[in-house]
Amino acid sequence: MKRALIFNGSLGGGHDGCDALSARLAARFEALGVSAEVLCLRELELAHCVGCFECWVESPGQCKTHDQSQDIARAWINADVTSIVTPVTFGGFSSEIKKILDRLICLVEPFFTKVEGEVHHQPRYDHYPAKLDVGELASPDPEAAAVFSKLVGRVALNTHAHIHLPLVVAAGEAPARLEVALDGAIAEVLARVAREEAVA
Repeated sequence: MKRALIFNGSLGGGHDGCDALSARLAARFEALGVSAEVLCLRELELAHCVGCFECWVESPGQCKTHDQSQDIARAWINADVTSIVTPVTFGGFSSEIKKILDRLICLVEPFFTKVEGEVHHQPRYDHYPAKLDVGELASPDPEAAAVFSKLVGRVALNTHAHIHLPLVVAAGEAPARLEVALDGAIAEVLARVAREEAVA
């Protein structure tokens, strides 16, 4: 069975709908035969990255800060699909999402390679999960949606996710319409994963 790991980047306090959106995304994955786990980042013990680079030069692949990030990194690299669910803040991720992405730097090498003429870190592992990232806007905002979609692509490039898809929804989206959008996005990502596996 395929596995999906969902990062709920809600800051809580009723300021966004990402708790409900994460649960709905997990339910749609499950309905399509994919085992889904939701991690509510604000409830986990996660320190900020201190930028020491020990995960590259002292203990490759392992952060020196012993908290739940080690388990999250292991779950990320073993997932078939990872999903970020976040309120869109100035076109970007929430602070909770930024914090865990910084801590996942251990999943790449300290060495560099060129990708499409740009310099990026080399992959540490043979397999990296596909990405389906969902941004929630307080109200429709095409410019913020475009910035978020571009950011998803840039993060996918840095995390070696050859398959990635952004989905932007507005708070208060009609449940039926939201379900159709989630199902369509999940189906597209899974189809692309299947095609990639077929030629591997």
